[in-house]
Amino acid sequence: LIIKIKKLITAKIVVGGAHVTLLGEEYLKKNPAIDYGLQFEAERSFNYLLDYFENKITIQDVPGLVYRVNDNFFVNTYAFNYKLDELSIPDYSFFCGVDLIDYFKKNPYPLP
Repeated sequence: LIIKIKKLITAKIVVGGAHVTLLGEEYLKKNPAIDYGLQFEAERSFNYLLDYFENKITIQDVPGLVYRVNDNFFVNTYAFNYKLDELSIPDYSFFCGVDLIDYFKKNPYPLP
């Protein structure tokens, strides 16, 4: 799907999740259409990536970023946030017609 998207638009493809957190560089190597990976809590580091796109910071300043320059891969360090309760709950309001109470009873670990 990412390859098809890349053929249609010129947007940067950014992925996150457990697969990127655990496999980082290897995941990008196996998926060359992906431009960037965000490890750990991307809710925090994604804002840094946007700052990088706006030339406000350098790419090395984006915590938990996995990226390539030519054929070289880099993984930026990330200071893990042990206060996970401070992260906001995802907004599922765009799922029209979904009963969230029922959804979370059936899916106690909501991973998109």
